Amino acid sequence: MLRKSLLLFTLFCSFGYSLPIFLEDAEHFYSKKSALFLGKVLVPCAILAHTSLDRKTSDLYQQNMRSESLDASCKVFKTFGSNMPITIALVSGVTVSYFSRGTKTGEKIYDYSLNTFRGIVSGFPILIAGQNLLGGDRPAQNTNSYWWPFSNDHGVSGHAFMGAVPFITAANMTSNHYLKAAFYLASTATGFSRLNDDKHYLSQIILGWSLAYASCDAISDTNLSIKANGNTVTAGYTF
Repeated sequence: MLRKSLLLFTLFCSFGYSLPIFLEDAEHFYSKKSALFLGKVLVPCAILAHTSLDRKTSDLYQQNMRSESLDASCKVFKTFGSNMPITIALVSGVTVSYFSRGTKTGEKIYDYSLNTFRGIVSGFPILIAGQNLLGGDRPAQNTNSYWWPFSNDHGVSGHAFMGAVPFITAANMTSNHYLKAAFYLASTATGFSRLNDDKHYLSQIILGWSLAYASCDAISDTNLSIKANGNTVTAGYTF
């Protein structure tokens, strides 16, 4: 919890002057649209968690599909969902773009860094709440994924959330259908690494990814709203 709080504090200091944008993001994220989407995701995840499906999926994968080559790949995939690499990447992005503002490349980097951070900020409170309110255990603990509030804090995969936001953000910023598909596919890599490493059940990974999707969708809605009013968040460039 301390590391996660430090992450947000550090990044907020980097982008704190954009507070009005964050407030508009919150309006779009804490909305009926997001609630309906996440509600639809909760239903199948509840079925996975409160039946034997989560455990059977985990056991099936560990016994029949996990390999040394996948372990090696997942070490890389996991990095995208870790707090420190995300912090370094975003702070580096805004720093580089600050010194290259006025150039097309600099504006693109700034847009991407800011949009990614806004996606993390929007969904982060729900991530923490979901992890604790659902209270599921890890598969490696030889327990189940049942939702017992405050019994643990693994109900939603934080790595799946953090690792998906940067790629879903990129997908939302491109009009190229092939790139969009590639970014969405890449957004599932960190979540897959958690299944491979036996750190999260499938339901917990789905919840983490879905929360990232809803967060990034709210950012896109904010950007569209601002542009519709004749303004821009930053340069408004796309890939």
